[in-house]
Order: sequence, then C-alpha cells, then structure tokens
Amino acid sequence: MGQIGDTSSTAPLINVPVDSQGMIIYRNSTYGFYVSLPETWRGYTISEQVKGSYLEINIVHPQSNVQNTRMDVPVLVVPIAMWNTWYPQNALESGQHPFAAPFPATERARNIKYVFATAPRYNFSYLPGWEEVGEIVKKITALNIFPVQTQTNQPPQTGIPVEIFPPFEEGDVKG
Repeated sequence: MGQIGDTSSTAPLINVPVDSQGMIIYRNSTYGFYVSLPETWRGYTISEQVKGSYLEINIVHPQSNVQNTRMDVPVLVVPIAMWNTWYPQNALESGQHPFAAPFPATERARNIKYVFATAPRYNFSYLPGWEEVGEIVKKITALNIFPVQTQTNQPPQTGIPVEIFPPFEEGDVKG
C-alpha cells in the first residue's frame, strides 16, 4: 500500500489545454483521465492524497482559500481489483467500501486499470460552487492510455493484486 501523504501543486499552468467549447482541460496522464473545467477554473491547483487502497485527487478552484473555501472537484482513482472488492458484481452481498455512507461511491468513468469515481456525499458540505462541481464531475472521462494485455499461458493469479501508488513529492504535478 502507498504511504499516506498530501501534496499540493501550485505551479503556474502554462499552455493550459482548451477543448473546442473553450473549456479548460485537466488531463492526468499517470492514471488516464481528464476533466473539462469552465474558464472560471483557469489557474486551478491539484491536491493528491493516498488513502490506503485508493487515491483522491482534488482539483482546487483558483479562488478557494482559507477565508473563502470553495468546493473542489474530487476524483477518486481506484484500481479495478479494489473496486471489485468494494462492489462485487453478481454477488448476493455487497463488499466493504471505505466510506461511512450506507450507499456506494458513484463510478464516473474507467479504463483498463482504474475506476474514476466520486465518494458518497462528496458534496454534502454545500460549499460555494457545489452545484457547478456537480456538473463538472459528470464530465470525468477515461483515457485509454494503457496497452491492452494479451492472453498468456500462465496460470491465473490468486488473490487480489495490490496497487501501490507512486510516492508524491511536494510540488509534483502528475499528468
């Protein structure tokens, strides 16, 4: 398992990608997803925190500060094997997810390695901007950046593979 830590990036964003509708694109090439953000998010920062078996990435609004806290765009990055233990398919009983809510996280997208989700009740703080963030998280899109694995003659692995998230350094920008 990864080491629990928190890093924030406040590096200036140069050549920020923009899509055809003028939306700013946050692209994470490490895990394979992107999010379209309104122009008002230009200058956002990224905060990443390993939480045991998953990673939480927060896109922080540029006007958010200690005196004027705004809603972040939260993206949970969960290895598919872990997601399947939390929410087993075709199982009579649900698995155990790490959230206090009695209902599951919401899957927003997935690629061959990760599920991108939002935690249950992620917006229950009702901080300024929560409605806008509710629309933004619907636009989380997976990128197919990982090579497709081919069939091998090796026996299947037993147990659940454990994803170890890379260590994060202060000021490190992923993606």
